[in-house]
Amino acid sequence: MVRAARTSDGERDRPAINARSSGGGSRREEILAIAASIFARKGVANTTVRDIAREAGMLSGSLYHYFQSKEEMLDEIIRNALDADIAQDAALAASEDLEPRAAVRELFHRGLMFAADHPDVSAIVNDSSKEFVGTAAYDLVRTRDRAIRQAWTRVLERGVEAGAFRADLDVELAWQAMIAVVIMVGRWYRPSGPLTVEQIADKMSVLFLEGFEVSTPTP
Repeated sequence: MVRAARTSDGERDRPAINARSSGGGSRREEILAIAASIFARKGVANTTVRDIAREAGMLSGSLYHYFQSKEEMLDEIIRNALDADIAQDAALAASEDLEPRAAVRELFHRGLMFAADHPDVSAIVNDSSKEFVGTAAYDLVRTRDRAIRQAWTRVLERGVEAGAFRADLDVELAWQAMIAVVIMVGRWYRPSGPLTVEQIADKMSVLFLEGFEVSTPTP
């Protein structure tokens, strides 16, 4: 016989089931989306399992049929979004195929598309990561930070080496300025706005490339 679980408040919950073996995948994804939204709004430290359960329309005890803890939810949210992103950054850093100007446009496009596709994860990573220092999720965020830095600085270095960008370009300062723009655009961008992500990426690329490129002397 399946027993009804009882929460810490003594409330009787729905019958306990094994969500992983009973077709609960879509419900797990729904709960993760709700948790990500709350983490982004309130911060990770200020979010409780009760908050997530309430917004998901269940009692706290039911949530434990899907996840063992808030930390497990956070880890899955971060991993689902960042694993592929880290791999793409590593590939871009190693690629010699893209011309430097095109590579800068690609960096802006990928960075802004990530913010547009994963607004909650972007907010968690950029605003709340210090709240989960010491966790697997934080380690993954740091790995992504290193992958981003390597990709952006290598693209700029290749541009300098190829003579496409100024020899005196401060690569470290340039990449920090570029990624700061990506983070800020990610905070104010709305799909309903006047510009698409692609248009913003193109405009940002032009602004920076005009400062990077070697100027042609006027005859």
